[in-house]
Amino acid sequence: HQAHNLFHAIKNHAAADDIVAIVDGDDHLAADQAFERLAREYSAGWEVVWSNWRGTDGKLGTCNHLNPFLSPRQQGYLSGHLFTFRRRLFDAVVEADLQDDEGRWFEAAGDVAIAWPVLEQTIKRKHLPDVLYIYNRGNPASHYKRLHPGTPHFRPLKRRTSPVNERINRRPLETRR
Repeated sequence: HQAHNLFHAIKNHAAADDIVAIVDGDDHLAADQAFERLAREYSAGWEVVWSNWRGTDGKLGTCNHLNPFLSPRQQGYLSGHLFTFRRRLFDAVVEADLQDDEGRWFEAAGDVAIAWPVLEQTIKRKHLPDVLYIYNRGNPASHYKRLHPGTPHFRPLKRRTSPVNERINRRPLETRR
């Protein structure tokens, strides 16, 4: 499962100050200098940095700045691809954050389940309007297309209801302390 693999790869294979970048296997970076661009932001003291993306159909992605006075969970999924963070912020993420109520690992939306508890821990977060990521909208085997057949490939999470979204949305990190 995607969420299981993400959870264990991040927990077991990165040092606390490493930068984690989540890239789907069928997507790719839009620019050769993407990691250099991100490195400049981390050198400036940011702890979470995300860019905008463009689909393989040429349409611009939906990432944007977050309002610092609202929980990220209240703003929809604005911190999509390319999402990066300091690995130490992942320490607060637990297996249950990436599982449904029956303990099954999410098959999709693992990146959203990771992003919100990571974002909740710091105000040192930055959106880059630059397109650093190409999202493969044409993959017929995508998790999204299998779970939501016949729907547009991407709609903001706050407008869509599913068991995964309900689970992700109801567990703010601050309620677990």
